[in-house]
Amino acid sequence: MLVRTFGILAALGMGATSLGVWSATPAPRAEPIAQQTGGELLVAEPDPSRPPRADFTREGTLEVSARLGHPVMAAERMGETYLMVRMEAAPDFGTGARPALNLAIVIDRSGSMRGKRLTNALAAARTAIEGLRTGDVVSVITYDVDAKTLVAPVAIDEASRSRALAALRQVTPGGNTCISCALDAAEQALTSGSSMTAGEGRVNRVLLLTDGEPTRGVLDVGGFERQSERLRDRGIPISTIGVDVEYNERILAAIARASNGRHYFVEDAASLPRIFEAERQALAATVAKDAQIIVSLAPGVLVSQVYDRRYQQTGSELVIPIGALSAGEERTVLVRVETPSASAGEQRVAGVFVSYDDLVRGGRSVADGELNRALSFEEAEWSPLDSIVAARVSRSETAQVLIEANQLVASGRASDARARLGSQLAALEAKRSKLSKGEESVKKDLDRQASALAAASEGFADAPAEPAAPGVAAAPAPAAPAKKSRAQTRANAERAVGLGY
Repeated sequence: MLVRTFGILAALGMGATSLGVWSATPAPRAEPIAQQTGGELLVAEPDPSRPPRADFTREGTLEVSARLGHPVMAAERMGETYLMVRMEAAPDFGTGARPALNLAIVIDRSGSMRGKRLTNALAAARTAIEGLRTGDVVSVITYDVDAKTLVAPVAIDEASRSRALAALRQVTPGGNTCISCALDAAEQALTSGSSMTAGEGRVNRVLLLTDGEPTRGVLDVGGFERQSERLRDRGIPISTIGVDVEYNERILAAIARASNGRHYFVEDAASLPRIFEAERQALAATVAKDAQIIVSLAPGVLVSQVYDRRYQQTGSELVIPIGALSAGEERTVLVRVETPSASAGEQRVAGVFVSYDDLVRGGRSVADGELNRALSFEEAEWSPLDSIVAARVSRSETAQVLIEANQLVASGRASDARARLGSQLAALEAKRSKLSKGEESVKKDLDRQASALAAASEGFADAPAEPAAPGVAAAPAPAAPAKKSRAQTRANAERAVGLGY
């Protein structure tokens, strides 16, 4: 994406909104430990020679870093800043021993899937099953008005692979669509309690494919979020795959986001085998699972917003589930906080405690650190917003703008949608213009966002016409947006989920 795209569109203001709070019993708080490997605890003792800092980094199977948006703030004033946590798995961690998989493939066989869509979906399932290794576990579930377990959970060997592939030939199109029935069946398959599926270290995943709206069972976004959170809390992320343009992108994006899975838009069903194979390879390269971040806020520090992720707050402690990470993958958490007035000097803002099942070194690995701000009466010493944090804030804003643009186009307000996209492009350009030469990673982050916004604006070019001016006869309203615009809304939903990672 060329940077000149930024200047194309007009600037407007924007804001971002957070996701709601989920309810669950918090995990017990452990004492801060820097790293645990191979069952041995390596305790991180405080280093009195190290001054308090507004950021820290801990090495391990996951590199864990955290930082404040404003390291130096005004003394004796209430303030606002951001807390950002980043977890990244090195690309080369996926080259050694890999975890066994526990995969549920869930395929829509409703009437709308008839023909090439179902043919390509079954081809994708075959690709995934053929790529599984001995000892991996697979189940296959098909659904229309209800769900049917076509292949019960089975450990892969030569004979079971052949039986699973043969079972796929029995699938025929049916009637309506019950997505929640399919998710219930997938949860049962992945948590059946058999020694085959409940083994230590297995990586769970649901691949859910559909081309339509749910017509039976759960029908609303909130209901699907609650169902998906239940699976997430059992260590089961759901990757959702929407085929063509008639499915409900809000529901599929919500399922993926609430379960810490991924969301894909596939306009051409012939691409399904590629998507299934990419998911299988990512699963095979998983290096950490059941990751969780606990943020312990200092007295007087209040949460304003947690971006893009579901969380639980008990008193001053936030618990944020992250799920699994594959080699080369990054996950981030962004929290906006209000800080109390305090005298000049150093002040603790929060402690950060990260834990995960370490599939490379074994055991439960943890990393922790403290985030402290400096307070000064000198305005010249006050920090501007950290550029890495600013880029992450923009990602949440960009994701929200893509969703808002979708809503505007759906209501026939395409020009307003393009103006909204242009506003965010202008905001990104303003941030990019202030970066220094050494901040290439931040520039790439902003360029990635700009590319998504520009593609959305171009994709909405054929959207329905705006309402006529007063006194002018309005053209008949189309029954639905043009297919090009519908495809763009699905692509925007996919990108919005990705930006929130």
